[in-house]
Amino acid sequence: MYFYFYDKLTQDKQFESQLTTLETRLIDLGINGRVEKLSIFKNAKELIEDGIKKGAHTVIAVGDDHTFTTAVNVVAPYDVTFGFIPLAPGSRYAKLLGMPVAEAAVDVLSKRRTLEVDLGKIGDYYFFGALQLPAAAELRLQCDEQYTVSPTSQTNRISILNAGDVLTSSTPLLADPSDGRLSLNITPQVNGGLLSRKTKTNGRASVFPAQRIDIDSTGETLKVSVENVFSVNTPCVAEIVPAQMKIIVGKGRLLDNQSDAATS
Repeated sequence: MYFYFYDKLTQDKQFESQLTTLETRLIDLGINGRVEKLSIFKNAKELIEDGIKKGAHTVIAVGDDHTFTTAVNVVAPYDVTFGFIPLAPGSRYAKLLGMPVAEAAVDVLSKRRTLEVDLGKIGDYYFFGALQLPAAAELRLQCDEQYTVSPTSQTNRISILNAGDVLTSSTPLLADPSDGRLSLNITPQVNGGLLSRKTKTNGRASVFPAQRIDIDSTGETLKVSVENVFSVNTPCVAEIVPAQMKIIVGKGRLLDNQSDAATS
């Protein structure tokens, strides 16, 4: 059974026509299924887990990048295939996965071309893309209990990547989500100038691969952002969970395409 999770974005009237066309295409291709919409009475976790318990073998998140991250965290512990239908252009994860917008994504889903990918985990949260960390002088990052890394500047861009950090900058940082490791990236940046609040990259990133990264701070508690959706306070541990999810992908994706396979 296919299970479609509609986030609150789908309730916007501007998407009514798209959803109608999309749902018709799902029926035409024989991959329609149960649809549940986010409401004030049930959250994403309740809706998706109920769908899986009732026999869903494929869970499709319909919405935006926030929807994607939320659904990944819920689906991660279960042995189901995961897919994503972006409703609006500009989705960073859609580009990473090679998924076109709305109705066009349905044709990609119907082919069921999947990648088996690692996920990262921090606290109670799974993540597909990356963690974003503050470049505070107090930050300490211990990799595989072997060595410790600290930022050298408060303008550093610090990310812990699984598939990549595609949300916090127009310049994405990508990694291989099938290599069994996280990637700690520290990218030097400088302020854009007196009239700009933006920063720009100033040199090559330092990259530290690790299966486990202990995150701590010597002073006040710091917040680690989980793809701009969740947050975890220090001290905490980020670790890799190998081959944790099967995810549907399309052509032209930014992800490594060496390990894809058609599945039924």
